[in-house]
Amino acid sequence: MDAPQTATTPDTPGRVGIFLYDKDCLMARPISLHQAERRGTRLDSPEAHITVWPRLVARYQGRFPALAVFDYDEVARGRVILETATHTFFVYMDRTLFLDDQPERGPRPAIRSALFAEFALAGQRVRFETDPHYNIQPWNDELDADEDSPA
Repeated sequence: MDAPQTATTPDTPGRVGIFLYDKDCLMARPISLHQAERRGTRLDSPEAHITVWPRLVARYQGRFPALAVFDYDEVARGRVILETATHTFFVYMDRTLFLDDQPERGPRPAIRSALFAEFALAGQRVRFETDPHYNIQPWNDELDADEDSPA
């Protein structure tokens, strides 16, 4: 009889990684589970949004020229992590990616589909969550105008 699959075998379905989402486009960096870093009982990508952002801008700038004027924290983003104890994939993401910005309603269908396809999550146990770390920092013209005003 074959040995049971563990969460770190190369043919285990599902991937972990980081992603950004803008203009109905998922910009993802999935990696296989055997390439992931173990952090306690979790498997996670070693990549950070801030370091990957320049490469993603270069890749998608032809399609979305405005990306070049944004910083990574001004675009909705998230991370897919595997909890090995329960074999549950946790998708942490900005609340703007949920239906009506309400996490309890789940992600918008197009975002859910794109994440399931890119991270091979079909048939897996998946939970969608918010995390304050993944809140976008939108441009605020009113604050900038106040800063430029004489006091």
